[in-house]
Amino acid sequence: MLYAEHMAQRFSQIGRESAVRKQLDKMPEDLNDLYRLTLHECGRGRSKEEFAVLKRLFAWLAFSKRSLTLAEASDLGKLTDKTNVLDVEEELIGRSSRFVPRLEREDSS
Repeated sequence: MLYAEHMAQRFSQIGRESAVRKQLDKMPEDLNDLYRLTLHECGRGRSKEEFAVLKRLFAWLAFSKRSLTLAEASDLGKLTDKTNVLDVEEELIGRSSRFVPRLEREDSS
């Protein structure tokens, strides 16, 4: 259901109801299909090195016990990206924001 909600929001933003219907017809049948589709979308337009870093970073984020702050996620990105091919902060709040778990707000106190 989260996938269907994600696609509905995505196409609603561009005002294409027919595209939503088509996409729902192509909806993944199981978790493996969803995983393959998500990997495909994440890897589009990225180098192999960037994609490898993203996969490691997403795995860490997905299995963390609690939501991470942006600073913690950025620090984690530095651990997973020894070659510095990716701006982790830009990636998490920009391009990959629809794929990552919600990040906690920084505590301003």
